[in-house]
Amino acid sequence: MTRKLVVVSIVLAAISAVTFVLLSRPDERTVLFSTAQAETNGATVKLRFYATNTTSRKLILQVCAVARNDGFGWVVDIHALPTRPYEPLSGFAETLGSLEARGHKQLTFQIPSAPGKARLRVRVSSRATTIQKARLALSRWWANARGRRITSDSGFLIW
Repeated sequence: MTRKLVVVSIVLAAISAVTFVLLSRPDERTVLFSTAQAETNGATVKLRFYATNTTSRKLILQVCAVARNDGFGWVVDIHALPTRPYEPLSGFAETLGSLEARGHKQLTFQIPSAPGKARLRVRVSSRATTIQKARLALSRWWANARGRRITSDSGFLIW
């Protein structure tokens, strides 16, 4: 009888430890960007800026939108980025490059010239760890069990 009690308590402790690891807060990704310097080359504007990775992991940077301010508010410019919907790695985003762990790099990006201010929406991503994959699998399983759809951190529908 005591042997069964020991086995059950070990199993419950293992389940509790796995649940704690899976539900703990994910690592925060921090990338610092400098103010961009712009050079106008006729029909295009070349933006130069620095990015600093403060995490201990290699990160991938992608521009997923260009927004322009026409005086009334920020509006996404749908003609600023080339669309490649069938490219599996980038989707609708233009890859800027990668930042090594604790790295610092100068990046450049070209956008069509237009009056007013412009800003880039940059997606920061990294390769998922085993714990992050398990956390996503657990959240997807739970959402499927409840009959709901979930989205990823980048806002894309998963399922």
